[in-house]
Amino acid sequence: MTGHERRRERFRARWRTSGKNFNNLQKKRANMPLLQHILILIVLSLGIVLICRRLGLPSVIGFLATGVLIGPYGFAVIDQAHEVDFLAEMGVILLLFTIGIEFSFKKLLALKRVTLIGGLVQVVATSLLVYAILVWGLHVQPSASLVFGFAVALSSTAICLKILQERTEMDAPHGRLSFGVLIFQDIVVVPMMLVIPLLSGEFQFSASGLLTVGAEALGVAALVAVLAIWAAPKLFLLVAKLRDQELFLLTVASLCLFVAWLTYSLGMSLALGAFLAGLIISESEFNHQALASVLPFRDVFTSFFFISIGMLLNVDFVLAHPLTVILAALAAMLLKILGAGFAAFLLGYPLRTVILAALALCQVGEFSFILAKSGVEYGLIADYGYQLFLSLTVVTMALAPLCIAIGPKAAEIVSRLPLPRFFAKGLYPVADFSEQDHMAQLTNHLIIVGYGLVGRQLALAARNWKIPHVIIEGNPETVRTERKKGVPIFFGDASRAAILDHAKMSEAKITAVTIPDPLALRTVVQLARNMNASQCIIVRSRYHSDAQELMKLGASEVVTEEYEASLEIFSRVLEKSLAPREEIERFAALVRRSGYNMDSAVPDSVASKCAMALPNMDIRHVLVQHGSAAEDETLESLRLRKDHLITVLALHRNGELDPLPGGDARLAAGDTLVLAGQIQHLRQAKGLFESTANPRSESA
Repeated sequence: MTGHERRRERFRARWRTSGKNFNNLQKKRANMPLLQHILILIVLSLGIVLICRRLGLPSVIGFLATGVLIGPYGFAVIDQAHEVDFLAEMGVILLLFTIGIEFSFKKLLALKRVTLIGGLVQVVATSLLVYAILVWGLHVQPSASLVFGFAVALSSTAICLKILQERTEMDAPHGRLSFGVLIFQDIVVVPMMLVIPLLSGEFQFSASGLLTVGAEALGVAALVAVLAIWAAPKLFLLVAKLRDQELFLLTVASLCLFVAWLTYSLGMSLALGAFLAGLIISESEFNHQALASVLPFRDVFTSFFFISIGMLLNVDFVLAHPLTVILAALAAMLLKILGAGFAAFLLGYPLRTVILAALALCQVGEFSFILAKSGVEYGLIADYGYQLFLSLTVVTMALAPLCIAIGPKAAEIVSRLPLPRFFAKGLYPVADFSEQDHMAQLTNHLIIVGYGLVGRQLALAARNWKIPHVIIEGNPETVRTERKKGVPIFFGDASRAAILDHAKMSEAKITAVTIPDPLALRTVVQLARNMNASQCIIVRSRYHSDAQELMKLGASEVVTEEYEASLEIFSRVLEKSLAPREEIERFAALVRRSGYNMDSAVPDSVASKCAMALPNMDIRHVLVQHGSAAEDETLESLRLRKDHLITVLALHRNGELDPLPGGDARLAAGDTLVLAGQIQHLRQAKGLFESTANPRSESA
């Protein structure tokens, strides 16, 4: 090959290489839009959410506004909404997954009445209300009206539960009620999807098809039971033994996505599958680690969900029909409030809980989009109706945080109206219980508001110490169960003066408020103080930031969960540092009296200073081995205190413990000594107790 030919070949090789590089560059650029869109979403939402938070608005509003601005109907920064749909779906999956982990099968079974009865009544009542208005009022086709009724009946699981979690109201009565209804809604989506094709006339009812759906549901239930009881605990134990955090996270994610995929492939929702996966993990001892692993991802992906919802809003359609959209959204919310309120009322909840739960469920949900879209595909819904429904749905979602925020004030206003007694106090009045001998004899007693975990323990202690007491609880199911056991408990909303009157608040010596609802907490404290100025009011608060306000409202003492946890941990640190028990208790009392101000509770006694002046102290159990130097020797002859600066705290022999044995105690092989001293001195003296044939220490 000539020199010219060699140069030509080298040039061609470089050209081919540059062409490959150019093609690779083009491929990389083709993949860049998604990354660019994610960057735009994060940066823009950050700015908008900051503005919303400064204005006192929930972050959900900021995410929805971000979606409206950058979506295909806004400034079209992202003209293809489906590019973030995957991220949005991941947000819903992770949100329901974490809720399932924090929940449990026991809690779910406790809500079976709320889920089955309350959820069924809410869905049926709301669907019928929407159907009746559309058919007889607006003359819409019955099939389309029924599809709209189904869609409006569903609420947003993601929005409702996120807001309730942020407001720490998931464990409140209206939080548990809302959660139970939402679970039923997620399940009922499946039969709704089966009904839509039947309404279009394209498919006929088939008994075999119904049996197939039932068999699939039972199969999923059986698989979940097997995973929860047998497979998942063993799998997580195996992974945890490897101490690999990345592998543990992958295992958690795989289980979540597998169950979500399984339910989706059977026609159910991804969210329901993710919730079931969370329930599976909640029954194992690894639930806390699993929750901590996915929480950061949940918060990020959930924000994408709310942004994607905002991108669906057709701004041009809203501007062309503003009055229609607003009236339709308000009408849908009103019908949902009536349906959810009716369900809560039938379950026997008091008026305050009825209103709070109804307002929490008044938005139209994300799964409603699926039903409406299916209605369009089968020719049941026209394009105008579909656009109107999408617009009103986004509007109701945007108003959801506001509705939940005004709930307590709305409940207070409605409770002042001259309503019938059975409507104001629920279907389970308290008058029968107030006439019992127990109530008649109560005076100078303890009132426990709330019968959760804290309230139960407090009631148990009061019963053991023979302290006269009465309990107020807002969950009718709990009241019925506990009254059968003879517990002095009655049903009612403690934020109402009439209920506190039944508990004889004016004659009470102490009132302990343990309810988790922070807004109801303030109302109860203020009412209790106004009704009895001389009593002691002890309040349980989750956050220290609420303590000062509760004290101003009339609380005598506020037990703050986050500060009590830190104080208990530090008390144990002092105990391990050999601080005297009296000093630890004095310090804890001083911290509580100072309002949990550690700076003003710095200990200055000699005892507390001496506790920290004993570095490297340790207590060890030492086994006297056969053939060791200590065998057949007395404690005095070993000179442990004089030569090694070690103190013998106890001698354990043949199952009996001899505390502080005398110097004449003679040691035998198999004895166990409890020694106290500095670590280096204990190490130096360990040879006295080791067999000369086996120099390894047997100390624990």
